[in-house]
Amino acid sequence: MPLLLGGRAYGGVPVGLQAGFMAAAPDEVETATGIHVSVFCLSIAPGALPGRLLVDAHPLTAVLATGAAFTLAAFLAAVLSGRTSPS
Repeated sequence: MPLLLGGRAYGGVPVGLQAGFMAAAPDEVETATGIHVSVFCLSIAPGALPGRLLVDAHPLTAVLATGAAFTLAAFLAAVLSGRTSPS
């Protein structure tokens, strides 16, 4: 059940990011879309190898705990940044 809820919540991330890129560059929709796709792919790539090594070496609970820790760190970084809206 938690995996299902997490997957459902994550479904809104690409839409929210795309909206942010479009708001930042309303006159350059194609460029904003290309940058969004590039950033999204580049954000996945650095985690692929360490994630594979983690999955191979540790039980699933350790993998989920690591993901939760990174999510919490990202949340705290976003909250502590003090930014309230795209500029």
